[in-house]
Amino acid sequence: MLALVLAAGALAWGLMILHRGYTYDEVLRTHSVWMTSQGLRPYHDFFECHPPYFALLAPLARGLKDPAALLVALRLVALAGNLLFLAGLAAALAGPPGVLAAILGTALVAFHPAVLAFLAEFRIDGWGYALAIWSIVWFLRSRRSWRGAGLGAGTGIATLFLCPKVALLPPLVLAFERLRARSSWRDALWAGATYGIGIAAAGGLFWVWLAANRLGAGQVFALLVSYNSLSNFHSSYGHGLWREIGGWPTLGVPILAAAAAGAVSCIRARTLPAAYPAALALWLAAQAALVSFPHAQYYGPWFLFASGLFPFLYPWLKTFPGRAAARMFFGVCALSVAVSLVNAPWMDSRESRDDGAIRRTINEVTDPDDYIVAMPPFHPIDRRDTFFAWFDTFDPAGHETEEILQGLPLVRGLVSEQRYRDELQAHPPALVVLWSDSAGRKYPRRQQALLEQFLQERRYVVFEIGDVPVAVRPDRFERLARLRPQLLYLGNFRPRG
Repeated sequence: MLALVLAAGALAWGLMILHRGYTYDEVLRTHSVWMTSQGLRPYHDFFECHPPYFALLAPLARGLKDPAALLVALRLVALAGNLLFLAGLAAALAGPPGVLAAILGTALVAFHPAVLAFLAEFRIDGWGYALAIWSIVWFLRSRRSWRGAGLGAGTGIATLFLCPKVALLPPLVLAFERLRARSSWRDALWAGATYGIGIAAAGGLFWVWLAANRLGAGQVFALLVSYNSLSNFHSSYGHGLWREIGGWPTLGVPILAAAAAGAVSCIRARTLPAAYPAALALWLAAQAALVSFPHAQYYGPWFLFASGLFPFLYPWLKTFPGRAAARMFFGVCALSVAVSLVNAPWMDSRESRDDGAIRRTINEVTDPDDYIVAMPPFHPIDRRDTFFAWFDTFDPAGHETEEILQGLPLVRGLVSEQRYRDELQAHPPALVVLWSDSAGRKYPRRQQALLEQFLQERRYVVFEIGDVPVAVRPDRFERLARLRPQLLYLGNFRPRG
């Protein structure tokens, strides 16, 4: 039965990887990988606010010339990391309830449609989570005196290079492990010192990586740490992650029940919980309280890590007669997989084909050395951008990329009006994907105003590719009309209103 559930879940996962439409973030990160493969530097030559892992994947972009093949390949890279992540979660759960319960608890969450959709995307986060969770598993099982250094180095590399979201969990694990062991102050000091040595080693490696890739530490800190901190602080989503957790009761209710069962068990036994579940519960609570964004890359991992609380339900499940508990668990897993299988082949498949057609058309009408202005998911990936700030982070209240960068002295000049004018003069775009506020697609406000003025002055011509309007430079008008005579011609560009 277990093998059948896992096989069906793997099938749903594979179908999502192959058929689900590429998201805004996937196209964004793939383009960043491609630009790095062309010798451009994130944070300096183009805007980025994610960790500097792009050079690790640049050889893949150099080897695969087809953007569609690169998108699939990067999803497979993410798949490998996510499999290691799930295996680490199961390993962390393995204990008195047994390996079978650990695998089932992880599978129950992973095969839920909302979480499986996250796992099917290209995100480097899975590799970061995998490195962090396996470092924690090794730390808790090892008896070496220097194991704190291993925890600090492994989780430090995961945090700095791949996934900053995991930063608070390792020190919490270390603290609870020392509390549970009732160690002396000398042992606690040694544990903290060795952990610090590991963190310092990871930090030194990160510094060497930045220097080797010609990335200034100040610029990286401004766009990676300060930018994301301000974005979260000013976000108008409020407690977005908490609302998403409550919006999936089939996952949220069992997790809260497991947390309550664990608390009751510890109170009755008058003992501290094990280090990992105690640290995990506190970390999950902090995430839910502090993270503003209601996106899959936040609630997906939250639910997956929260599966680590399921063992607290095991004593209660044992009270069920016969095999009722096992049947219920398998039934819930099977239902999640069935829903994922029903959704997977058709999930955004038409959207995926349409977006892919738009990207191919843009590549056909432009040359490899052309510059363009295009937002994901319509960006063709293997074309350079006119603007440094080539994408805009969305916030309902309008506190977006341009406004955030203006609040950072080191980088505010990168989004000034003069910078925009200079970029348009130096690299006039061969094609511009136009915006549609109703669909949430837009550029930074001042950039958009200057771009509108530029397109009108240079008499760009507007076509519709699918349902997406694009403005084409006059010297590319005949090429587009010849290649795609069926496209709807809308005349010369005019600003809205």
